[in-house]
Amino acid sequence: LCAMTGDGVPTSNDAPALSRANVSIAVEGATDAARGAVDFLLTDSGLSTVIHAICGSRIIFQCMRNYSIYA
Repeated sequence: LCAMTGDGVPTSNDAPALSRANVSIAVEGATDAARGAVDFLLTDSGLSTVIHAICGSRIIFQCMRNYSIYA
């Protein structure tokens, strides 16, 4: 599994790597080429949204697992 995010520099050539990655993420202000090649386009300027989503999903998954054990 390969995840990729670009550096956001307008002159960088991130689009080929973004299109080949299993999961690719671009943030606000990314180039049009990067926006067209990604799986997820964040409206925030940083990747903290992804970290919060992962933490929240782990909590939800644990609750679901606990419920299925006791049901």
